[in-house]
Parts: sequence; structure tokens; C-alpha cells
Amino acid sequence: MGQKKRKQKQRQKAKAETGEQLSETKDEPSSSLLGETGQSSVETAQPSVETEQSSVELSGIGQRDGQTDRELPSETKHKTEKRNLSGPGDMAGPACVYNHGALNSVNLFPGAKLVNHGSISLPSVCADEMRKLETCLAADIETSTIYIRHTVEDTEKELKACNQDCTNEVLSTMKKTTESVNSEIQLTETNLAANIEKSKIDIMTSVEGTEMALKDCIYDCSTGVVSTMKKHTESVNSDIKSTLQEIRHSLKSGAVLPSVDNIAPSRMLVMNSFRDRMKQFKSGHGFILLTDEIEFVQNIDCLGFVNWLAVFDFDKRGWETGLLSRIKDRLQQNAYLNHVCWQDTKFSILDDKVTWISLMGISNRPDTVLDNDFNKWKRKVKANLTQQMNQIKKFSELCTPLTVLVIWPLSATKYGHIRVVIETMTETLDDIDVVVAVPSNHPNPDESNLSLLKEYYTIIPIDLQDVCKVIMTQCSPKAHNSPTICKLPTSDGFNCPIITIDDAKWLHEDLAVLYLDSYEDYSIEQLEKEEKMFYKGGTLSWAARYAGRSTHADIERDNHKRILNYIKSRHIHVCKSGIIKLYHNPGSGGTTLAQRIVWDLKEETPCVHVKHRLGSSVPDICNKMKHLHDKTHLPILALFDGEDDQRVESILQTLQRESVCIIVLYIQRYWPYIHFNEENTRNNCQTFFLQNHVSCQEAKLLERQHRKDQSLSREQERSLSKVISKCLTDKVSLFEFGLAVHSYNYNGLSKYVADYLKLDRNKNQLQSWHKALSYLSLVYFFGQSSLPCRLFADLPGMEHIYCIDDFPMEMHGIVVSDTNDRKPNMVRISHYLVAKEILNQLLPFPKQTKEDISPYLSVDAKRNLEKISVEFIVFARRSTAEHSSSMAHIMTKTFITRNNKQVGETEVMESKKKRPQLSPLIEQASSKPPFTERFNIYQKLTEYFPKVAQFKAHLGRLFSICRPEQEDCAEKHLCTALEESLAETRDLVEDEISNSKKIELMHIYHMYGSMIKRKLSKYTGIAHGESKRVEDFDNVSKLLITDIQRACSYFTDCRKVTPLGSEQCFYYVSEIHVRLMFCEFVNTNSGYQNVLEFLDKKDNEAADFIRDSCIVMDELFLECFSVIEPEHMDDSIGNCQEWYSTLFQRIPGYFIPNIADGVQSRRLEIARIKMKYSQPKKYGVLELITNANDIQQIAKRYEMNIEEYETQENPSVTKVQMNMDYMEWMYIIRHKHYNTPVGIEHVLQKVELWHENVRSPQSLFYLFVLKSLLGFGLESNGSHVLLIEAKKLRDKVLKYSRHVAKPKYPREWLGLPRDDIRRLYPGLRFFGQIEGRDITSDEHLEIRKGTILPPNDKLSSGNIDLDLGPNNRFSVSVFFIPARTENLKGPLNKGVRVEFVLGFSLSHGYEAFNVKRISTVECPVCKIAIEKRSSDKQVKCQKCGRIFKVGRVS
Repeated sequence: MGQKKRKQKQRQKAKAETGEQLSETKDEPSSSLLGETGQSSVETAQPSVETEQSSVELSGIGQRDGQTDRELPSETKHKTEKRNLSGPGDMAGPACVYNHGALNSVNLFPGAKLVNHGSISLPSVCADEMRKLETCLAADIETSTIYIRHTVEDTEKELKACNQDCTNEVLSTMKKTTESVNSEIQLTETNLAANIEKSKIDIMTSVEGTEMALKDCIYDCSTGVVSTMKKHTESVNSDIKSTLQEIRHSLKSGAVLPSVDNIAPSRMLVMNSFRDRMKQFKSGHGFILLTDEIEFVQNIDCLGFVNWLAVFDFDKRGWETGLLSRIKDRLQQNAYLNHVCWQDTKFSILDDKVTWISLMGISNRPDTVLDNDFNKWKRKVKANLTQQMNQIKKFSELCTPLTVLVIWPLSATKYGHIRVVIETMTETLDDIDVVVAVPSNHPNPDESNLSLLKEYYTIIPIDLQDVCKVIMTQCSPKAHNSPTICKLPTSDGFNCPIITIDDAKWLHEDLAVLYLDSYEDYSIEQLEKEEKMFYKGGTLSWAARYAGRSTHADIERDNHKRILNYIKSRHIHVCKSGIIKLYHNPGSGGTTLAQRIVWDLKEETPCVHVKHRLGSSVPDICNKMKHLHDKTHLPILALFDGEDDQRVESILQTLQRESVCIIVLYIQRYWPYIHFNEENTRNNCQTFFLQNHVSCQEAKLLERQHRKDQSLSREQERSLSKVISKCLTDKVSLFEFGLAVHSYNYNGLSKYVADYLKLDRNKNQLQSWHKALSYLSLVYFFGQSSLPCRLFADLPGMEHIYCIDDFPMEMHGIVVSDTNDRKPNMVRISHYLVAKEILNQLLPFPKQTKEDISPYLSVDAKRNLEKISVEFIVFARRSTAEHSSSMAHIMTKTFITRNNKQVGETEVMESKKKRPQLSPLIEQASSKPPFTERFNIYQKLTEYFPKVAQFKAHLGRLFSICRPEQEDCAEKHLCTALEESLAETRDLVEDEISNSKKIELMHIYHMYGSMIKRKLSKYTGIAHGESKRVEDFDNVSKLLITDIQRACSYFTDCRKVTPLGSEQCFYYVSEIHVRLMFCEFVNTNSGYQNVLEFLDKKDNEAADFIRDSCIVMDELFLECFSVIEPEHMDDSIGNCQEWYSTLFQRIPGYFIPNIADGVQSRRLEIARIKMKYSQPKKYGVLELITNANDIQQIAKRYEMNIEEYETQENPSVTKVQMNMDYMEWMYIIRHKHYNTPVGIEHVLQKVELWHENVRSPQSLFYLFVLKSLLGFGLESNGSHVLLIEAKKLRDKVLKYSRHVAKPKYPREWLGLPRDDIRRLYPGLRFFGQIEGRDITSDEHLEIRKGTILPPNDKLSSGNIDLDLGPNNRFSVSVFFIPARTENLKGPLNKGVRVEFVLGFSLSHGYEAFNVKRISTVECPVCKIAIEKRSSDKQVKCQKCGRIFKVGRVS
């Protein structure tokens, strides 16, 4: 009341001094005119207003673009408060901005009347009316001036009183005053300009609000503000005079004065509306910008403050002179900037990445630039634009609501273009809001394109300058503490790789790189909160580990040191690639253990955590890891948690082909209960198992940590003692240990979950949040997946769910954010055991259940598993698009993915340990025929996700497994799946097909072939001796052959489509197996003594198929051994070898004395000769042949085939078969039982024709090797011309090595000096592991000498200059790995003389093994040191020429 009375007195006093009466009407508006900027202002007709005290600075509305706000004294910045100054009301005095603004006035002529109503125009008046108007205006100005003076005087007095007695009552009054305003001002110390703009916008909403703000401003401001106001008043008077002169000039020229009816709506209301429609630019929302060439208005840089997901720009020179060039630096402060054009469709969308898309092309890429012609542009861009929108959809669907800001251009040339982009967005993207900002000076607001948009989107008349002002108030720039260089371990020891912040942002898309230092702000409160959630089942983030520094929230598990030491000794220290697998029961702490291991190794070698991201591709991840390897020259330790094993293997193989040393720590769930820690070594793969419960030693560490780090309450002490005692006699999980300490009154997991669920069993209906928990538990328990928050917005009462904070309070304790998922707003259940218990309690509801301690669901829960699964499928499909890739991925992990993949695919044969045929959920849904529940789930999955082909394929597979009698149903679904999947790739070349689509096709082909194989097994059996006897053999065999040929074709197509690096043993074994099944059937039912007798006596379709099978199986065995490493071989290949050996080994009477005509006939004869040497578990390859005559017979047939290949234009075999024949011939002519020496020049001629006809990587490799041999020469008589040619070929070999399986293995070795092809000694054709780069000493290999080349500063790669004699003028560089040598690491060893054996590989060309320092002996005559190789029995002194014997080093 006191404030109101003071205001009235001030008005009366001001009116009295000007001779005017006080207006009695509160709604009467004040008068003002608009200045050049369209903002209201105030003037006084007198020079300036001065008082004895300093006056207060007024911040005016309508500040010109060129003006800057005056800086407040520092002490006033700390006194600002957030206020909302909007609200109705009027005021006779001048407008000012709350809290230290600057008044921007409009220049009026004397006597003009102030009008405060926005944009106006001036009507024509006569001279008398002008004089009256001037008189009124002068009176108003004089009134305002007097008002200001009195206001300043009164407020200064109040300020003194306030300073004398600043009590809680004053603060309370200020708080009440603040709450009375309508909108809140966001003021921060870091962005004073943004606060001032905010104050300007809000002050225009209400004159009365301005009065109240002035009082608050005086309360908050210091005497410095008063002084500043005095100076500003003088500036106001000057501006007013200038404006008055301009108005007088306008009136004289016939301008029209404004009328109240023509006043435009308030700009403030428009800006508030715009801010609300843009969701106040809050985090958690996704923002997209669509713009053309724009004018650089004031504050245009603020567009760089927004975290745009994507920007669609029609300015082809935007990177050079447009918006991108202006705000690029600001964008890169907060995110990684990816600039692409309309042609680019293979990019990823992330929340910390801005994708800038130039829709008219990029001027410095001429092939991308397009003309403005609308129809031509649309034809070229439309298809790619849809794909680009799909990339945005992959990221945003259900996770991020999208808002699109369209800056509508003044020029009409792009209106149609913009409309097409907007329509494509709304057709493709879900949950999208489009806001079109149209300039107020738009020439024709009713233009047709804009009118069409008005029907569906929000059109707001707002200038770009006001858009920028709104952004400035909502999006303050972020402070960054990050350095320009990121530190990682490096081979030189300086730990300063050249990895910039831009590099780090690019790497961050797919990798969490563990740098040596972290610059992320992380408060103690955040750390304590995260650690508390970690003890209740959450994941400890890397940021929390950095914040904790030397302390750890987790303990050192029993097998921590074993795994750590194994990785260091077997991989890091010797720069050796490999994979370490850690299998753990869900909830046993496997992820935490792996993270602790990686954390402890981050100072030894670069460490990364590969993130879960649906859109990331294998090449993307490999490129980033290769970048790290190239920068650090150290092995990369990569943590994979729950990834698909084929994807992990593909990444490993791809990086090895790129010569990147990659160490994979691979964590996988393991469903069978693990009772104790164990480890298992199989070839190059080390496997560790983590037990499900804590050991006594681990329990003691946990007790010590809890007592050390925290002050425990009496209840917590009691719980801790109780759980420690339980560990001595019972099995306690790590998670249950944490709950016992950090959850008050913990009395078992069942009670813990029940307290959260609060189930009312008197009601038969679950609440919406119960449903949400059941869905989250389902996907986490069975699929280790999370769900997007927005998915649950369709549940009653949960319509406004956007992020985890929006969930009901009942869910907060057991639902956590999924920090491993790159998409925002993804949530999961806190722990696997909590998810299991939620399902056990919710699925049988309202039935009461007992606690179940087994690792599987309770019996009652399993009975309702089908119901909740079907319900979730329907709910998820209703909430997402039909072709949602994100939801399809979640459904696949939950309902399709099988576990325990380490044993390999065993559907092909009986094996000692079978992989589960179905996913855990489907297995548990029902276990008895007719398996109705399983079929209901898969049928609902295909019904509600009809676009996902693999779901149909798995339904067909389910029929073949669970209802084999319904063969037609199985084939129908598999056929449909294959057709739909092929249709998606029909118009694409092979390079355009993604790896994920290739893997999907690969699986469908294999499932189709396996289904046919199961169908055939009713007659043939699946193992030796199981074939059934039939009466009508001829007719049955004809029927079987058709299906067998179909199955073989599907298995062949499966191998063809398999991405390089994803090869699996069973892709080859499946076809071998189905062919053996038919051979077994013939062997049992043909009536002949054996299969080969049947071939000799019969000439029908069955005999032709077996003849063909003999050749194909020989090829498949060889190819499988050449592609698949031993650690990836399973028992099925051995079973096939044993079966093959039983059917074909040493059968009398099958030797063929005469050489047949035709390539295939000769290849069959070669296969039949090899059959003699097949052994159980070992196929009869050339290496096993011991008879010289057999070797001669095989060599003769290969030579005849090669001669036919060279003379015929169209050979009768494929290039793959030709390639294999050449490679077998290359080996057999060097076989120890082959008696005819073959010259290197002759072999080179054959290889040149081989390469001309086939052009395979292998033919190119042997061209390089043979020219190298001739270039080396014997006794220094080599050819530098051939060495130059060999170098060129080597470069091509390295390029093609990326397309060859296992390129790192040495295919050939440099043998002892001789003038025939045996100078080239065969390497490992069928791969094994060469440990430590040392090979078994072999007298057939020549030991060469060389010099280590500088700088030799990389542990993983170095080079040796090969000695080629004193007359050689061409340098040959040989690759070696210093880490695998003794004392040859580091720059100190550059120039050291060494000896080594020389191998040839596709990955490096020349490679050195067994590298060691060369020893020396003293010449008895010259007394000089003479180099002596370990194989030398005598040496020659280069000075005196004397030859003398020396002892050979073993």
C-alpha cells in the first residue's frame, strides 16, 4: 500500500507542476513514438535533469543497433535477482529496464505527444493541429521530466534508509515484490549482455511493471548506478532533440501521424510466444535450423549458442561468407561440427554434434553445386533428403522431441525449396514441431507457399534480430576448461599425441577415450550421488572415476590382477593383438570389473570404451581406433560390453588388416550359473569367468571400504555385520551387499523391491508406472537393453514424460539413466536382479508369490511371460513408427538374440556343448509342445513389426525347430523374409549395402538352408550311421537332390554376402555337412559297397551330385582352413573331417590310372587322391601326402588345368576355382616329394598369366614375391630394376590386403640360396599363431643381415634396411616389431646391425622375424670385428679376404 500511495503522490506532483490534471482512468495508455528501431522511448524538452544526488541510469527500450549497454560496477552484478517484469498496468513516467540497463530514446520534436503502442505511421495535419500536438507533446515531456526528478529524489532517500537498516523485513518485501511479476528474468554473471536484453524485452510488457522494476533496481544497485544514470540522462536529451528534428522534417514533407487503430501487436508478446514455441531452447529437446542466405543483424552470433542437431542451409557459400562462417567457432566450442552437402547420406546424428547440410551444394565442391531451378533441384535432392531425415530419425525417435526453426527469407526464390524440406521432415520424423519465423517487413505475408504452411505449422511474425535476442536470453555460452591438446600414452614417452579438441569430439561419437587428464567439471555432490546410485545397481561413469582420482567406489575383485597381468604381459608389452573374453552371470559385477581393469591400464596404453550406438558402423569405429593408433603408436585396449560377437570379431579383423594392434576386452553375459572364478586358454583367445557371488576376501575389502569412506549409522552397521556373516556361510551377490549397507532396513531383495512396488493385491489392475517397470524389466533382464523415456508417454497419467526426472517418484529409486547408450533419455532398471524380482512380483499379480533365488524367473512368472511379451510388443508398436530401427533393435535383443556365443554355431552338427537354439525369453516362455506361447510371441512380433524381415525368418526357424511337421509354414515365412530383405538391396551395388544389412541377409540365408537341412535329416540323419533305409532309393534320391541343391545354394549365398571379418566356421561346415548327409544316404541305400563304387558304376543325377560334392568339399575345407583362425574353429569342423574320412579314406579300387579330359574331371581325380590321406579330425591336404607318385599325378593334373586356363577364352570353371588351382600348383611344385626343379623365371611367367586372367590379391602377391627373389639375386647379383618393380607391386599388395582374410600371416619365406623355386619356402597355408614373432628354427630359411632405420621410436612398428651387397643402389625396407625383440626398442637402437629371417605377407610385404643383434668375431690377422650370423660356420674378412671357421650359435 505504501508503494502505491507514493506513486500516486509522484504523479500528482508531476501533473501539478505542468499545470495538467491527474487522469483518473488507470487504463489510459501513455503516449510515445517509435524511433528508427521501432522501440518506444521517452524524451524531455529540457536539457537534462540533475539533482543534488547522482541520478539513476535508465535503460531504454529501443536501443539502436550500434549502441552498447554501459557496464555496471562490479558490486552491483552480485546483487541481481531473477524477476518477471511482465504484467498489465500503465505509468506516467518514463520506461526503464530493471537492473542497470541503458535507455534508448526516440527523438521527438517539442510538443509531440508520447504514444507507447509499437509501430505507427504519421497522418497529415494542418499547421494548427501541429502546434497543438507540439504543445501536448511538450507538456507530456515536461511532466515526464519532472516525474523522473521526483522519482530519483524519492528513491535516493529510500536507498539511504535501506542502507542504514537492511534487515530481513526489507528482504522479505523484496521477495514479495519479485513474486508479483509474471515472468522471471534469467540473469547470470557470465553473460551480462544477455541479462540486459532480457530486461529490455520484459520491461516493454507493462508500464506499471517498469515502475516496480525501477524501485527494485534502486534497492539492488549501488551509488555507482546513480552516477551512471546521470550521465545517461544527458545522452537521452541529446537523442530526443535529434529525433524531434527528424519528425519535424517528416511532417514538413507530408508524412502521416500515427493513429491508435493502426498500432501493431506488442513485440514482447510475439517474442514470448516464439520463446514458448521453441520450448525455451531447453536441453533434452532437439533443435533443427532451416535457413537461406541471411543478413548479419545484431547478435547474429547467438545462433551459435544453440545445440542444433542439424542445420539445413541453402547458402552454397555459407562456409565462406554466410552464416556458417560467422558462427562456426561458437558451434565448435560446444560440439563437433560436421559439414556435408545434399549428396551425403552416411553420417550420424548425435546430441554433441552439429551436422550442417548444404542443400544447394558447397561452393568449393563444384560437383555438388545446384542451380536454383526448383524442379531440377527437387529431382536431384528429394531421395537423399529423405535418407538424411532418416538419419535424424534414428537418433531422435522416442528419445528427443524435435523443434524446427525456419528463418523465412525475404527473397521468393527458395520458397518452394523450403516447403519441400519442411514437408519431408514432417513425413519422416515423429514428434516434431515446426516454427516459421517470418520477418515483419515481409513483402507479401499471404504468399501461396506460406499460406499452405499456415494450415499445419506455427507462423510467427518476428524479425531475425528478435529471434537472436530470445536465443541470447535462453542459451548462454558455456565455459570450457578443456586444453587444446588431449594427453594419452605414446610410444615416445612424452604422452602428447597430436589430438586436438576437434579430434576428441569426433572420437567421442563412438568411443569413450580414457585420457590421462579429465577437464570435466564434476562436483563432490555429483560424485556422492553417483556413488550412492552405484551401490544400488547403477553404473559408475568414467567422469566419476576421474573425479574420485585415487579413491575407488569399487573394490579389487579376486581375478582383477590375473586379468590385468595377462593383458600387460601377453599383449601390451609385446604389441600383440588379441581378444580377452570375460563371461559373467548377470548382476555379478562383470562390467565394473572390466572398467576397473581398463582404468588401471589407461596410463600404460591408450584405452577406449566402445559405446552402444545403433547408427555406428564398423568402418566408423575402426577409423577412430586407427586414428588413435597412428597418433600414439601403441596398442589400443578396447572395452566391448554386451556387443554382438560377430560385430566385435569384424572390428578386430578389420583393424588387424590395417596393421593396427588392437586388444579387445570383451564382456558377455553368461546364463549358466558360475560357481567359481576360472580361466581357459584356447589358442589366441583367453577366457575368464567371474563368479556370481563375492568371496570372503572380497567381502572383507567391501567391509573395510564402507567403514573407511563413510560414517555408518547404527542400522547400517548392523546390516553390514549381518551380510558379512552371511558371506561366510552362504552366497551373497555384490549388488545385495551394496543394498544391505546403503538401503535402510534392507531385509532381502524381495522385500526391497516390494517396498518400491507397493502392490495392492485387493485390486486387479496395475498402475501405469507398474506397467512401465514391467516393460523396463523385461528388456533389461532378457535383452540387457534400455528404453526411451518418451515411449511411456502413451500410458495413462504419464503423458508428459520426456526424461528420467519426469517419472513418478515411486520409480526413481530403481530406474537409472543408461550411460552406455549414446542416445539421450534412455533408462533402464538399476540392476539385473532387481529386474528379475520386479518380473517375479508383477507378472503373477494379484497372486502372492514366494521369493525365488534361482537365476531364472519363477514358475508363476514364466506362466505370464507370454502375456507381458505380447502386451509389450503391441504397446511398443503403438508408440513408435512401423519401421522404427531403434525399437526393432531392442526387440531383437530381447526376443531374438541368443547367449553363450563363445561355443559357436552348433546347429550344423551334434557337438559336445550346444549353443541354445532360442533366446532365453523364448526358451522360458514355454518348454513343452506344442510351444503355443513361443509362437504367439513371434507371430505378434511379425504382425506388429512387418517391415523387419528377420522377425519373419525367425518365425520360420521356430516352426522348423518346434513344429518340424509344419514344413510349409516354415518355408513360407523364410521365403517371405528373404524376398523382403533382398528387395531392400536390389538397386544397390555391393559397396552401398551396409554391414548390418549384409549380416541380416547372411543369417536369413543360413536359416533357410538349415531349415531345408532339418527337413532332409528325416531321411539322411545328421551323423555317420544315422541314415534311414528306404525301399525306393532312386525316386527318394531324386526328391532329396532338389532340396539339397537348394540348401547348398543358400549356404553359398550366405558366404558370398558375409562382410569381410565376419566369417564363421559354420558357414563352410553347413554346406559340407549337407553334402555328407546325402553321401551317407547313398552309402546306406544304393546297394553298392561304398560311395566311390557307386560313382564308378552309376551315371545319374545322384552320382553327378556326389562327384561335384567331392570337388566342392575339397575347396570348402581348404577355404575354411585358410580363412578361419584356429581359435574360431569349433568341434563341428572336426566332426565333418572324421565323417569325410570314414566315407572316403582308403577305399580299394578307386585309383584312376588314366588322366581324364576336362578341368572338373581332373579336379575330381585330385580330390580322390587326397581322400587317401584324410584322417579323423584332419583333412587330406597336400602337406599330408607322403607318396611321390601321388604328388606327381596331382601336379600333372594341375599343370594341364593351368594350360587350359591360359589357352581358352572362356574356361569351364569360375575364377575362384582357377585361383585355387594356381595356388595349389604353387605349393606342390615345392613339395618335398616333387622331384623336378622348376626355375623362378618359368614360375614368374605362369604367375603373370595367372594375374592377367584372374587378377586376384594372391596372384598380385606372388608377382611381388617372385620379382623380389629375382631382384635380391644370388651372391649380390640382383637387379635393381626388378626391385623397383617389386616396390610398386608391394604398394598394390598393401592396398589389396584390406580385402583378404588374415593378411598379417607370412605366406612365404626366403629360403636358402638356390636358383630354382625352392628358394621360396612355403609358409603357413592353414593358419596358426606365430608367438612373439619368433618362428621355429628351420635349416631351410636364410638368415639375412640389415640395419635398424631411424627413428625407431615406435614399439609396434619399425624398419630394417636389408643388406643386398655392395653393388646395390636400391634400398629395401623390412618391417619388424621392436616390442617383440630383446633390447632393440627405442631410438637408442637406431643404426644397430641385426640378423633376421625374412617373410612375405600381404599386410607389410617384407617382414622380419627372429630379429636379434648380430654378433661379431675378431679376424686373427687384421684384428677387426667381423659380423657373424648365428647360422654361419665360417666367415670371411672383408679386409684381408681370409676365411676362417667359427662356432655356430644354436
